[in-house]
Amino acid sequence: MTPGWAESLDMPWGPIPEAFARSTERELRKEVPSNHLLYDRCWTARAIARRFDCDDVAFELDDGFAVVHLTWSHRPEPLPFFHAAIYDTFAALHAQMVRDYEAWV
Repeated sequence: MTPGWAESLDMPWGPIPEAFARSTERELRKEVPSNHLLYDRCWTARAIARRFDCDDVAFELDDGFAVVHLTWSHRPEPLPFFHAAIYDTFAALHAQMVRDYEAWV
């Protein structure tokens, strides 16, 4: 379920519908290369928000958060084509979302 705070995000970020969240979680597990820091953490990742102007999805991890640009290739993306930003705290993720809004407007 999308967290309540996602309902109030400013564009380009917003809530992610439940069915789309599950498909992005499956796609993340397909795309993350085995030699990436996110690989061991992606199996329990939960999609919590999406960016509407590109294919970026915010995921909650067991020990932080990540924003991943999905390519929808349905296969592992080699480095450097797999792009993910990892955040230790929700505050750091939210600060990036605010910067994305400021750049977007």
